[in-house]
Amino acid sequence: MLKGEAAREWKDHWPLILAGIVGTTVIGAQVYPVGTVMKPMQAAFGWDRTTISASATISSVGTLLLSTVVGLALDRWGPRRVAMVGTPLMAAVMACIGLTPPNATAWLTAWVLYAVCAVMLLPITFGAAITSAFKASRGLALGVGLCGSGVSAIFYPFYTLWLINTFGVRGVYPGLAAFILLSMGLMLAFAFYPPMTHAGALEKTAPEDMPAGGQAWGVPLLSAMRTTMLWRIVLVLAVAAICASSINIHIQALLNDRGLSVSQAAQIMAVTGPCVVIGRWCGGWLLDRIHARWIALTFYLLPALGCFLLLNFDGAYWRGFAAAVLIGFSVGVEGDLLPFLLARYFGVRWFGSLYGFGMAIFGLGYAIGPFAAARFFDLTGSYNGYLISIITLLVLGGLVALSYGRYPDGPQDVKGAVG
Repeated sequence: MLKGEAAREWKDHWPLILAGIVGTTVIGAQVYPVGTVMKPMQAAFGWDRTTISASATISSVGTLLLSTVVGLALDRWGPRRVAMVGTPLMAAVMACIGLTPPNATAWLTAWVLYAVCAVMLLPITFGAAITSAFKASRGLALGVGLCGSGVSAIFYPFYTLWLINTFGVRGVYPGLAAFILLSMGLMLAFAFYPPMTHAGALEKTAPEDMPAGGQAWGVPLLSAMRTTMLWRIVLVLAVAAICASSINIHIQALLNDRGLSVSQAAQIMAVTGPCVVIGRWCGGWLLDRIHARWIALTFYLLPALGCFLLLNFDGAYWRGFAAAVLIGFSVGVEGDLLPFLLARYFGVRWFGSLYGFGMAIFGLGYAIGPFAAARFFDLTGSYNGYLISIITLLVLGGLVALSYGRYPDGPQDVKGAVG
C-alpha cells in the first residue's frame, strides 16, 4: 500500500518536483557565480576577496533575518503566491547589480536589496510545497525536488564564464537576471501549483499526518523552540552550512592559488554539481528507509574528509577533484535533512514557520562561512586554519546527530519523542 501511495503521489504532483528543481537552481545565482567572478572583479575594481564574497554573506544574512517571516507567509498565503511576488523582484534587482557604480558601497547596498527579494525563492518555498503533497515518498521527493543546488554547481560556473567572455564582468548579473525571469516564469505559468488553499490550509494531506479530527497535525514554532530537538536539528545543519558556503565561494580561488588553472578550477567546481544531485537523490531515498541519525553522521564526516584533502593543497588535480566529490555529496544530503526532520518530528500543520526558522539558522551558517574563510585568507594568506576549524565542527556535529531519537507517532507522542 505504501508503494502504491508513493506512486500516486509522484503521478499527481510531478510538476511540483520540476518547479522545485528549477526554483532551487535559480536561487543558486547568489552563490555559485561569485567564485568565477572573484578574480576578474579583483582585476577590474581592485577589491579584496572579503568585499566580493560579502555578496553571499549578505544574501545569507537576509535568509537569517527574513526566512521566518517568509515561513509565516507560506502558512498564510501558500508557496505559489510567495513565489509570484519574489520572482520579478529578484530578477529586477539582480539586473541592477550589474549596473551599480564600481565602488564597494554600491556593490554591497545592491546585495542588501537583493537579499530582501531572494528570500521569497529560497528552498523553503519549494520544500513547503513538496512536503504538503508527499508523505509516503517524502524523502525522495525532497531529494529530487530540491536538487537544484547541484544543477547550479554544474550550470553557473560555465554560464558565468560565457557571460564574462561575451559581455564582460558587468554583463554577468543582467545575464543571470534573464535566466531567473525566463526559467522561473515558465514554472509559475505551467508547473508550480501546490495543493494548498487559502490561509495555507492543506487541501490534501497524507493519512499519517491526519488525526481523527481531519486537521493536519503539527507543533507551533514557539512550542517547538522549547524542545531540545529543534535546536539539535538546526544548529548541526548550520555547521554544515558554514562548510558548504565557504567551499562553494572559495574553492576555485584556493585551487587557482595553488597552481591549477582557472579552467581546471572551474572543472573541479562543476564536479560538485552532479555529486550534489546524486547525494540529494540518494539521501532522500535513504531517509525513507533508514533513521536520519545515521545518514546525518555519515554525511557530516564526508565533507570533513574533503576539507582534510584541501589542507596544504599541493596543486594535485586528483586531490581537488576528490575533495569536491566528497563535499558535493554532503551538500546534497544536507538540503534533504532539514525539511524531512522538521516534518517527521514536528508535523506539517505549521511547517512553513518551522522551516523558515530552520532556514534562518541555516542562513546564519551560510553568512558566517564565506566571510570567515575570506578573513582567514586576507589575514594569513592561507585557508589552512579555517579548514582545520570546520573539520572540527563537522565531526562534533555528526556526534550530536547521533542523539536524534525515534520519530513521534503523532501529535500525542511529540513531547515524548523530541524532549
